[in-house]
Amino acid sequence: MQKLKQKIELLQKMMEKIKKIDKKMVFYLVNHELFRFFRQLLIEKLCLKTKK
Repeated sequence: MQKLKQKIELLQKMMEKIKKIDKKMVFYLVNHELFRFFRQLLIEKLCLKTKK
């Protein structure tokens, strides 16, 4: 849960920095980050399920 908060804070900081950059770039970067993040979450959940 702590990691989740850190990740969200990191994304928010990224968003702050990125606001000055091109919108399309922002869109791409955020989606890319989120995709990696959710994929990681899925992998962790699957691992947890298989361990039980």
